Amino acid sequence: MKTKVHYGDYTDRELEAMSPDQLIAIIVGHQMEENFIIMTDSYKMTHHLLYPEGLEEVYSYMESRGGEMPYTTLVLLQYYIKKYLVGVRITPAKIEEARQKNIAHFGFDCFDDTMWKHIWENHGGKLPLEIKAVPEGTPVATKNIIMSIRNTDKKCAALTNVTETLLMKIWAPNTVATYARLVRTLIKKMHAITSDAPEFLVNFMHHDFGYRGVSSEESARILGAAALSSGFMGTDTMGALSLINDFYDEPMAGFSVIASEHSVMCSYGGKHKEPEAYRRIIQRVKEKCANVNPTSGVIILSLVSDTWNIYNVCYNILPELASEFIGWTNNHGIPIKIVVRPDSGDPEVILFGSDSFIEAEKLAQKLADEMNITFDQAFELVKKGIIQILFDKFGSTVNSKGYRVFHPQIGVLQGDGVSYKVIQNLYEVMISKKMDIMNLVFGSGGKYLQLHDRDEQKYAIKATHVIVNGESINVEKNPITDAGKKSKIGYLKLVRTGPTWKDFITMQSNQPGFEEAKDELVTVFLNGELTKEYTFTEVRNNSEIRQEELESETLDRKLVLA
Repeated sequence: MKTKVHYGDYTDRELEAMSPDQLIAIIVGHQMEENFIIMTDSYKMTHHLLYPEGLEEVYSYMESRGGEMPYTTLVLLQYYIKKYLVGVRITPAKIEEARQKNIAHFGFDCFDDTMWKHIWENHGGKLPLEIKAVPEGTPVATKNIIMSIRNTDKKCAALTNVTETLLMKIWAPNTVATYARLVRTLIKKMHAITSDAPEFLVNFMHHDFGYRGVSSEESARILGAAALSSGFMGTDTMGALSLINDFYDEPMAGFSVIASEHSVMCSYGGKHKEPEAYRRIIQRVKEKCANVNPTSGVIILSLVSDTWNIYNVCYNILPELASEFIGWTNNHGIPIKIVVRPDSGDPEVILFGSDSFIEAEKLAQKLADEMNITFDQAFELVKKGIIQILFDKFGSTVNSKGYRVFHPQIGVLQGDGVSYKVIQNLYEVMISKKMDIMNLVFGSGGKYLQLHDRDEQKYAIKATHVIVNGESINVEKNPITDAGKKSKIGYLKLVRTGPTWKDFITMQSNQPGFEEAKDELVTVFLNGELTKEYTFTEVRNNSEIRQEELESETLDRKLVLA
């Protein structure tokens, strides 16, 4: 039985020892893994039997037809173009591979190689397509065109919607980028209300913990990059940093900190060793960082704190170790900041306490037994929550807006159960308790990158114009059973009418003024070549939240699902 050769990594010495044929085999093997012809839905291989005779052009567009978020942000199209579309994509070997797979898949040879051979013989294997798109990072109100695709060779009309399957996948980074931007908007609004902290710190208030929570390595890279596109700069998804460097010319798009996990705490021998574990960890970080001079101006040590008893950590362990870090600076005068990290339980109860006697009683009884304190003392701890405990133990100040701020060497990161709604709810509690929202950093995994689907924003790519035997025909989908799936008609332009995401309209070629209107869509791919390239800085600049948004919009509880 034949098996495909695995082309893994080789050392420089191994590569230098290879013959040209061996090196070519490696390259060909890699390229065959990305056979564009079969990177589409199976049924599209049969469309040559179904399209009208004389079909010369298919023009299609992408939009978000509405959904849980009010706008969409197109990102990572450049990645898909560079990785899967640019250059020679059709070769005789790929055509034959597609034919054989087609025969095995359908049970007979319904594969039409005419178009593919034409592309190889007349275009050198490059795809005769034009793709236009809104500049990456630009937020656009839903129900507007954000991308168009059309064939540029009359003999390749089927190519437009063959490509749909690949390009439709940008629904995922678009959705993540939009979600991240909504979270960032919320944080910026709350920062303006409650905090004196420098505004650039907003970029580090929502950290990507989603690497392990996605379905594949490529998903992690794509979606992790999308999460950073809105302007957030905190991430533990290192694969995303490689993608951004390789495809968007940004050497370092995100940053992280020294942090523990439960295996670290457990490895010291159990909860009776926890105080010594904290002490030793702090000491070792101080030793390692004695001569560092980070641009952040602080050494952050994030410690997962609920391996056993987070109340004991905040009430006893850290206060007893205060001399180890409070007031300490390294040889450059850089302080260390200990960040307490809850990782279980109801975030509101753990952070801010509970007034519910029944709810608090159960936890208080456990604390009393565990910490060898009275029930009343334990109940008071549960009622306060860990933020108030840390205020009590390490002190706080009141900023110019009247909100309490942690001691500068103490912080809290909520890293479990985080979503837009959870952040919104916790901020409302913080405002009611007059706490600066910058006291609380968020780390988000599952909801951030993975818990999305295409229907969340109702993404679709639909044909709106065709040419058949020289006749130009506007086409429209309009199902009687679902008005929400009605498509636009004819050639389309995205027209900007103002400065924010709300200020876009889609003009159709049958409308007055269409020819004169300025199209915001830019040609990014033409006949095998990338024609417009964005840096990640440009993407972030395009995504930047405008002051008009912060001033005009209220916090909307219907924006996204919990």
